[in-house]
Amino acid sequence: MENTVRTAFSNIPAVTRSLFLALTLCSAVGWILQWTAWRDQGPLEPDTDGDEIAMLYHKVPLMGLVPGYAFRYPWTLVTSTFYENNPVTYITSALSILLCGKYLERAWGGRELVTFIAVVALLSTMVTWISYFAQFVVTRNEEYLQVYRMALYNVQSNGLAAVQVGFLVAFKQLIPEHVVNVFGGRISVRVKHLPGAFATATLISLVIFRTQTTYLLVGAGLYIAWLYLRFFQLQPDGSGVRGDRSEVFGLVGFFPDILR
Repeated sequence: MENTVRTAFSNIPAVTRSLFLALTLCSAVGWILQWTAWRDQGPLEPDTDGDEIAMLYHKVPLMGLVPGYAFRYPWTLVTSTFYENNPVTYITSALSILLCGKYLERAWGGRELVTFIAVVALLSTMVTWISYFAQFVVTRNEEYLQVYRMALYNVQSNGLAAVQVGFLVAFKQLIPEHVVNVFGGRISVRVKHLPGAFATATLISLVIFRTQTTYLLVGAGLYIAWLYLRFFQLQPDGSGVRGDRSEVFGLVGFFPDILR
């Protein structure tokens, strides 16, 4: 762990450093707002009307994307990605930006790294937001309408999950056969299997812990990252070619061999 932290904080390129600072700033502002709301609101009141729900459940609609407030605070389509609402996820996201961002910035350049993160983060957040609104709009049952109305204020999309799975998709493209050793080498996994493993973990989390927002972000992030790298990314070799049409990077390659 010490070596990982030392590696993460050494020789950080400019764009990666800026992304880390954005994560730190947005998270810090969010924590201050969250603490202020907790101090001012006190205990939850279960019979409170809809517009109060977000603050009563200690969401931070000024930084995270609360679906019912997105039209009021449209900048959260951007800031929500860089807002982690607890120290554990902040540390995880900080390390992923410093380690993965550093590698990709050197491989692609700073401008391409920013473009990739912007595409994956913004579109994934929009897909998640639209998904919650779609559940609300298509529901006709009055009982369910009330449930989903509360859900528009009682859920919050935030964090780097979509970008993290996007990083794994990028590594699958660049170094698919590289082996990652974890737990002191007791477990080894090839990089090309990491996106699928991440997606499977979020599916299990959805079933057990009902983490729908994370599941939506990761699912959208994986597919959007693949689409961008497959068809739209301008190759860094100056050839003018867009995308990676190689067979090994096809969509079927994200499924286990038994399902192909």
